[in-house]
Amino acid sequence: MNHFIVKNLVLAWFWLCPLVCLFWLMFPRVRDRFIAAPFFLGFSILVCATAWLSMTVVLSHGFQHHLWFIPSNWGGIDPETGEFSSSRSAIASTFGFLTTIGLTVLLVKYDSYREKVCEMKEKLRVRRRLDSDDFDNWFFQQCTHELDELKTSIAQSNLKPNQVDNETFERIRILTKFTRGQGRPF
Repeated sequence: MNHFIVKNLVLAWFWLCPLVCLFWLMFPRVRDRFIAAPFFLGFSILVCATAWLSMTVVLSHGFQHHLWFIPSNWGGIDPETGEFSSSRSAIASTFGFLTTIGLTVLLVKYDSYREKVCEMKEKLRVRRRLDSDDFDNWFFQQCTHELDELKTSIAQSNLKPNQVDNETFERIRILTKFTRGQGRPF
């Protein structure tokens, strides 16, 4: 009975550790707060190592089933233990180990890229706020300049207000509204 409980606890530990690591990947702030405590640093290393080991075992078993085309009687006898080791199991374990290394590298890169993206988004947000103020000033100057040019061209051509075409009149109205501080023309 005691052996059954220990076995189930070990299996539960191997099953929960990858879930905890995935949770930490999805919520890096929680992970960083958890790892900041000295006691939890060792615990988090244990959790990650167990998750890595369980991922290797699961992938090895999956690869072993996908390597059905390798005959099960291929292999050799281990000289130390005298047990038969199949080539299918050795190849599957190697693939599982390499795939776990690749996934670990991929997840670490993803985490570092996510941090860089967050920093870049913050810089972009600040830059857009500064650029929008600069753009507003530039746009206001362009509008006042265009309005002055339109008024000057109308005055030089000796046109009366009712002789100005609708497009020019509408443009003057919009520019005048904007330059009086009533908002953007669009």
